[in-house]
Amino acid sequence: MTIEYRRMLLFGPNAAVWEYPAPEVAERLLASPSAGIGSIGDQRNDAQQYWESRTNGGTWKTFSYWPGAIDFWVRGRLMVVERLANDVRLLGEKAQRLREGAGAAIQGYRDQIAALEGAIKAAQEDEKRSKAEARELDKKADAIRAEIAPIEREIERGAPETVSV
Repeated sequence: MTIEYRRMLLFGPNAAVWEYPAPEVAERLLASPSAGIGSIGDQRNDAQQYWESRTNGGTWKTFSYWPGAIDFWVRGRLMVVERLANDVRLLGEKAQRLREGAGAAIQGYRDQIAALEGAIKAAQEDEKRSKAEARELDKKADAIRAEIAPIEREIERGAPETVSV
């Protein structure tokens, strides 16, 4: 025969969470003080925690003695449902924030890409203008070279003889 225990704290940050202590730990915690069952110090008589037990995997049964403990069979489960529903809500909100953040990052990158595409088009137009200007400058340079060539040929022939008068 196996006996299992579980405990729920009813106040504080760990309220509404089932704890499953090992049977030997639970039995040590639940060992009645010398004054007897239900006395001060008996954890089953503590209104800040609720104990349940089950035998051989059967149904969970109230194992606390404080007044109102029997109501906690339902109330404890409702507290767990409320806590889990809150966890679902918090996880859903976090998931939504992550989706929105991912969407914002993607939109930011799309905006950057669009801006860069515009900059590339402007640079391509600048390149066309620069190449056209370079061709015009090359033509002017060719015209100047054409002026230089006859002068260089004249220099190669040598200076004319001086004529005296």
